[in-house]
Order: sequence, then structure tokens, then C-alpha cells
Amino acid sequence: MKALPLTICLLLAANSTAAAVRYQIVDLSALGIPIQFPDSLSLNNAGQVAGPNGLWTPDHGLVPLPFSPTGINDLGQVIGTDDASAFLWTPGHGTNDPGTIKNLGPGYPTGVNNRGAVVGDQYTVHDGYLPWRWTSQGGREALTLDAELPQAATIEINDAGTIIGENFSGAYIYVWTPNSPLGQPFLHPDGQAYGWDLNNLGQIAGQGPDYSPMLYTPGKGFENLGRLRETQGWANSLNEAGQVVGIATNDLDDDLGTAWIWSAGEGILDLNSLIPPQDSDGWFLRGARSINNAGQIVGTGRLGDEESVVFLLNPIPEPSTIAIAVFAFAMIGSRRMRST
Repeated sequence: MKALPLTICLLLAANSTAAAVRYQIVDLSALGIPIQFPDSLSLNNAGQVAGPNGLWTPDHGLVPLPFSPTGINDLGQVIGTDDASAFLWTPGHGTNDPGTIKNLGPGYPTGVNNRGAVVGDQYTVHDGYLPWRWTSQGGREALTLDAELPQAATIEINDAGTIIGENFSGAYIYVWTPNSPLGQPFLHPDGQAYGWDLNNLGQIAGQGPDYSPMLYTPGKGFENLGRLRETQGWANSLNEAGQVVGIATNDLDDDLGTAWIWSAGEGILDLNSLIPPQDSDGWFLRGARSINNAGQIVGTGRLGDEESVVFLLNPIPEPSTIAIAVFAFAMIGSRRMRST
């Protein structure tokens, strides 16, 4: 077999060590404790976090909003509710512009994509939960399943306009396409399953029939992601690289959960084991709620005697990885200069 060039070997070595990610933890307790809407923590690719008390940004800290946020997109648009109506907030241009708030009608918004399309549910005593989507072009549109399954809940919408959700007669995933208000069943071959997040590659993360976290990938199908010490778990979020985060538990009323991350190369790992001991400072990470494409993670944990404190994890590059990568690119540059 022909030997690989030195620079390629160095780059492969850098890539192989890149999986050993450690995290710096940031206390985001200013966002409030997400008791009423525990799944409402959301993180975008700019590192901005939407939580119960408003929007947190790396540059400006906490920005209060007149509703409780439930999601955020990469443009910094935030969706939320005041327990009666759904809202979409678009940030302004400049520090003195508070932005604009649009009332989307009654209900609870569950997802917003980078085109500003919003999905949510409306509860009525007579009809139960009714799903909807809103776009700036078409306004609000009711979503349906079929006559035998009138109630449903939306979960998330990706940039292509595909929506995932579930019905209430059984734990089955449903999918709505951008051009149809009628949801179609998306069945797990082994039985009931939940879908909790959807990325732009069409991957779905959630929980499989055996109460283990699962990942669906187009062309590959459903994959069981395994378990930690606990007997069950579910996936809350995934990014475009296919990294998945979630919570593992024996009983949420008893142990309150353990946060984890999964990747194809490393499998499922306890996030608590990936924080340097000198940086953990009294933390125990309970549940990971959202992960972005930079590998940042937001969730809740115990800090001292306080439960449900919001945290943000920032990946710390391995020094060996950086050194090998810099040396490899320096070698490539040197060879190009010599050849020139």
C-alpha cells in the first residue's frame, strides 16, 4: 500500500484527536429557572441563548423580553408566549432600536427557522391541541393529521420548511412538508417513538421504542444511541455535524437526570466527565437541551444546592490538536513555496 504524504498524516492525526473535546462552563442563571417550560431553552449558531427571562448574548448579557421565549433562530429572532398568545420578536438595527414584536395569534410556539417561519400549537377545551404554522408570506395556517387523529403537537421546523411533530393517540412521529397542511406518519419499524429535533440534513433526534435515545438519518434509517448508567434517556437536540445531546434518567422524579453528548466517533458520553475538575465548581449537569454547529451546548444542572440552573458549555480546543494542525498547514505552505 502506498504511504500517505506526511502532511496528510498530520492532518488525520489532528482530526483524530479533535474528538477529545473538553468544555468550559458558563453560569447563565440570569436567564431564570425554566420550570414552566423546561424544554424552552434554545441556542443559535451565534452563541445566543433564549430562556425564561429573555435573551442572553455574549456581547450584551441578558436582554429582557415582554414574553417567555421558547426558541431562537440564527438571525436572533425569538419566539415565545405570554400564556395566551404566540409572539415573534425581530431584533432592531442598533442599540437604541428595541426591535419589533409580531403577535401570531393564540397558542404556544415551538419552533422557528432561519426564514422566520414559526410552528406551534393552540389548545382549546373543545378541540384539544391543534397545530399551526405561520409565515410572513401566508400568515397563519392550520395543520392537520386525519379525521381519526384530530389532535397533534408540532415540535420543530427546519430551513426547508419541513416540520416534525406527534399525535396524542400514540407516540408516533408525524412530518409536514412545506406545501401541505396534512401531516404524514413517520413510523419507527419497532414501534412507538418520539422526535424532538430536526436539522437541515433531515436527521431527527428523539427517543426510540425501548426508551433509549435514537437518531434517524436519511438513507441510513433509525439508530439506537445507547445509554449511560441510567435505564432510559432521550435526545433533545442535534446539530448539522450529527452531534446529539440529551438527558439520561432512571426516573426524573428521583434522580433528575444526567446530561450527555453523542457523536458517531465517540458514542454516548456523560457531559460531566468532559469538564475539567478545576472548572466544574460545584456543578452537576442534569440535562442538555440544545447544541449548535460550533458544538456549544446549553442546558440545566445543579449548582451547589440550587437545581435547574442554566449553563452554557463552550468547547475547549485540545492544545495537541491545535499544534498538529498549525504544523501541518505550515508544512503544506512550505512545500508550496518550494515548488513555486
